[in-house]
Amino acid sequence: MCYEHKLSQETMRRLLRCGAFLTAAVAVHLAPSTPRQLHRASIGPAVRRHASSRITALAAGPAAAEEVVQRVHLPTNEESDELLRIRHTSAHVMAMAVQRLFKDAKVTIGPWIEKGFYYDFDMPLDAQLEDKDLKKIKKEMDKIIQRKLPLVREEVDAAEAERRIRAAGEEYKLEILQSIVARDATAPITIYHIGEPAVEGEEPKGGLKPWWDLCAGPHVEHTGLLPKDAISLESIAGAYWRGDEKRPMLQRVYGTAWQNAAQRATSAVSVVPQPSHCLGLLGRTLQAALRTSGRAGTRSSGRLRCGREPRPTPPMMRRSPVRPS
Repeated sequence: MCYEHKLSQETMRRLLRCGAFLTAAVAVHLAPSTPRQLHRASIGPAVRRHASSRITALAAGPAAAEEVVQRVHLPTNEESDELLRIRHTSAHVMAMAVQRLFKDAKVTIGPWIEKGFYYDFDMPLDAQLEDKDLKKIKKEMDKIIQRKLPLVREEVDAAEAERRIRAAGEEYKLEILQSIVARDATAPITIYHIGEPAVEGEEPKGGLKPWWDLCAGPHVEHTGLLPKDAISLESIAGAYWRGDEKRPMLQRVYGTAWQNAAQRATSAVSVVPQPSHCLGLLGRTLQAALRTSGRAGTRSSGRLRCGREPRPTPPMMRRSPVRPS
């Protein structure tokens, strides 16, 4: 038996995050409406196509689902220099977006990691980043990406780098510079700018103040090469500066970045929670969808178990209607 339900955008996203375990439940409860709801959800055409193929396969069974997963190869940083550059530049763009939105934010480090990137920020105690800020930061990142700003490499001596860092008031960057010089006094100091480097006494080109960071690279040629639909901000965590609990506690923003939206969608499925948690989430989500849709084929008299119809109430448990005497 199949039911048609209008699933909210948030409900669909929650279900897609549990895609690896949508098996019988998809066929039973979502098959008729899934393509339509995927089309309405604002998750991008590439993600919709990929998710639709995944759900179709999942409804057919685990073997078909595994085949779909294997069609999309998830490259590593070692395999793809392009992917590494995307992730590294995404970290810089995120830092630029944060400092544009939060003027008192101070930057520290922002490397690429296995499935994305992160950047650590020192935020004022009364202006700590919250999960709700991630959407705003991503929106600002998209604006920077749309501007197709060049990534410009500049090499300076240690004295000039120190002068610029002190002028910007970035004490963490000053500590990084001092550690570089302590290891090798003759080491080149490289700076990467997002946007053409500012010229003293002149207005920034395009009205957008350029942003720079101490960095050895590599990066993409311009921000327009970053695939917006393949980049997302994941979470905020705490991290001690230099990993030392005696040093300041920073806020670390994690993001994921891939070469295209299909890779991102596959990665999201591959890092879903444990099956028991995911099945419980799916059951609760479908329960809510059935309860609120008003179009369910049966009344939900019992707890909806993931992938099965609700248990019918045994005859002996049914209450007979009270007839007026």
